[in-house]
Amino acid sequence: MKPNQIICGDCLEVLKTMPDGFVDMVVTSPPYNKRASKKRIGKTHAWKKHNIDYGDYKDDMPEEEYQEWQKKVLRECLRVLKINGSIFYNHKPRIVNHKIIFPHEWLGEFIIRQMIIWNRLGSPVIDTIRFMPLVEYIFWITKERKTPKFNPEAFHYKEVWEIPAKPSEHPAPFPEKIAERCIKATSDVGDLVLDPFIGSGTTAAVAKRLGRNYLGIELNPEYIKLAEERIAGVAYQPELDLK
Repeated sequence: MKPNQIICGDCLEVLKTMPDGFVDMVVTSPPYNKRASKKRIGKTHAWKKHNIDYGDYKDDMPEEEYQEWQKKVLRECLRVLKINGSIFYNHKPRIVNHKIIFPHEWLGEFIIRQMIIWNRLGSPVIDTIRFMPLVEYIFWITKERKTPKFNPEAFHYKEVWEIPAKPSEHPAPFPEKIAERCIKATSDVGDLVLDPFIGSGTTAAVAKRLGRNYLGIELNPEYIKLAEERIAGVAYQPELDLK
């Protein structure tokens, strides 16, 4: 499969076409199944009010189905990952029927090397009956229990990342700084970085800027067009520091 492209299609079906041990690392943030945990505020649903909309994809599965889908995607990501590779999987706790559902509920079968806390410093969710949610998690998942490829200078990142989520044309923007830290820490120039939920192309744009190859999968053709335009404007800018 040719690198440096975004493939339009269902991520699980596209992943199944990839060979074993094909990619060096994965950086991704899937849809959160937000519609299943939406909160009505007056006449408006909170997520809809704040433009959390994925077009034709409704982000509204029965919870058990959603969790099983996520496990299947992660299993495929591990299959296509090299032995010394890493997966960085961003997700958040959600409240469904007054119960907090943590990503741990479907990540139990995977080897989690570390859980990074992402402090977003703000939130699109304005629910005035609770404190404002700011925290999401980035799970560092590996294929084996052995130490994966890792730049020891990345130790200085610590495990709490205070990175604001900036607005974009995509409804759920993934900050470049998160992708940058993950890519710098666990890959080398020329490595192949996969994002099975590429969205507006953040992971690919950062990979290109850092001299890595990229491969993305996206269901929405409009977001693919947005991502390709964004990536086309990116130039290789080698950075030696890990700030």
